Amino acid sequence: MFSEKFSTLMRELNIKSRELAEFMQCDKSYINRVRSGGRELSPSGRAAGRMSHGIFDYAAAHSLLPQLYILTGCAEDTPEPTARHQLYEWLFEGHESKQKLKKERKSKHKTTKTIDFSEKFKQVNALAGLSNIRLAKLLNVDPSLTSRWRSGLSQPRDENMQNRFCGELVKRIYAQNRAEDFARLLDISPDVSDTEEKAAVLLKAWLFTESDENNAILESFIAGFDNFSPTPQIPVLSFEEAVDDKTLNDDAKQYLYISGLQKAVLRFLGNAIKNSTKELWLYSDQNMNWMTGSKSFMLKWYSLMSLYLRNGGKIKIIHNVDRSFDEMTEAIKGWLPLYMTGGIISYYSTKPGGSRFFTTLFLAVDSACIYGSYITGSENKAEYSYYTEKERLDHYKTLYETLMKDCRELIKTEIMTPNRQFVETINEKKGVHVIQSTLSLATMPKELADSFCADMSKKDAGLFYREWDLQRRRYITNIENAFVNEYIPLPDDETLFEHKVSVDSSIPGLYYTPEQFSLHIKNIIAMTEKYANYKFVILPTSLLSHSRIIIGKKTVIVNHLTAPRMDLSITHPLMRAAFTVYAEDLYQQCLTSKKSELNKMKQYL
Repeated sequence: MFSEKFSTLMRELNIKSRELAEFMQCDKSYINRVRSGGRELSPSGRAAGRMSHGIFDYAAAHSLLPQLYILTGCAEDTPEPTARHQLYEWLFEGHESKQKLKKERKSKHKTTKTIDFSEKFKQVNALAGLSNIRLAKLLNVDPSLTSRWRSGLSQPRDENMQNRFCGELVKRIYAQNRAEDFARLLDISPDVSDTEEKAAVLLKAWLFTESDENNAILESFIAGFDNFSPTPQIPVLSFEEAVDDKTLNDDAKQYLYISGLQKAVLRFLGNAIKNSTKELWLYSDQNMNWMTGSKSFMLKWYSLMSLYLRNGGKIKIIHNVDRSFDEMTEAIKGWLPLYMTGGIISYYSTKPGGSRFFTTLFLAVDSACIYGSYITGSENKAEYSYYTEKERLDHYKTLYETLMKDCRELIKTEIMTPNRQFVETINEKKGVHVIQSTLSLATMPKELADSFCADMSKKDAGLFYREWDLQRRRYITNIENAFVNEYIPLPDDETLFEHKVSVDSSIPGLYYTPEQFSLHIKNIIAMTEKYANYKFVILPTSLLSHSRIIIGKKTVIVNHLTAPRMDLSITHPLMRAAFTVYAEDLYQQCLTSKKSELNKMKQYL
């Protein structure tokens, strides 16, 4: 058992809890709880790696490595990386067999291929001996990402990342002369993996065979939203750099080919900005190469669209969703920076599109219109008309409105109003899945809500109490009529005792004390015992850093909880279904027995 090994190590090396806590810059009570067994560390968790490396670094700093090497069975000349790995293995010796039955029981309920990846990753990393933090540094990613890979909540999706991932693991394994162990793990002959390059290719094929494609795409979409920053990822051109006076003042009626369409669009957007046009209506089902095929044009288009939205313009767009799930999601993801301005409402048509002809209709209401229709595949021979006459604008406005009659809202973004979208979705009374990074305000007991209010200004206390009361009542109504499944990670002691666990509120700067967190957990335990339709699923690590996902029967709401605070509403049936499947897979992956879940929560009491 880890706590017994840890206590033995502390005793044999004569290390005091206070000294180790100061060295590792954590709370002494955390060290004491680990030592007593009150806090059990998972060998796959970030806390376990940090503790193991902290012990090793302390021993090195205080000339205790010889004693540590003897205790863990290392020879005097053992290289440091191997010695660190040996310490880790020694601390968790026997843990795998203790957990084997539990893992086998859980594996019967795991349905996604991501879990297969997680188990393989753990096996190959047992040879490499890389902590989450070390691997993250080697790959230049956040440690929380490698933690999600290890726990089975996601996996590397980008091919370049997969190559780097496998390359770093193989490099570490071969550096420790464990090539034969690697060959045995993959069930291959050592002859076919005699170089690191060959081994990396074989490892990639072994790790990434088959995957749940929709979950992979959805994970990428969620990560893009969660990590969104208002700071532009690409340089945005000024108005003068994006469109010149000649283009703005052009009076042509016809534009030929893709190059002509690009020129017409720059004129269209430039004048919409110049004339402060209030609304743009956009539709096109032609191949998007006209926009994405030229980097210089794409930059100008993006710069003008951004400027138009920043100036308060509104865009109504009918997306072409007669395509596969991944194509649709990637298209929306590409528009995400523009969506996050809050100025776009998107729709999809309930009628299937054609495949013989394409149509492009861009309308700056009351000022200009671009229209073109041609045979699909011959876009570079197409002709586009540019209209400014009122009668023509009225004609195409009527056509667009006719098209809208068969459309439904796809995605809507709005500046976040505290809990409005949350409450609307919860109010469906059809059952909801809620994924977030901290305990829900809705499950907070009244006495704890009162204690937070007591330390606030009258205005903040009123807002906080209204948020709490509204969420709580909607939760209970949904639980009584359908179900509520929450997917939330629990913090490690270090984070909790350093008062870094945030409270789920629109009021910034609220954090739990360990005592307050304990009260909240106690109420969640009471709710799980009282309501059969309420499930609290403990995530092994946080899926989200800046967002919350609420998956309802009719709508999926993704709240971006940091600047820019935005609500993203998704209503398309295909995307709603994908989110629901994603949540159900999480449920199967992470939910253990009720007794086990309760035991994990009781550690915080």
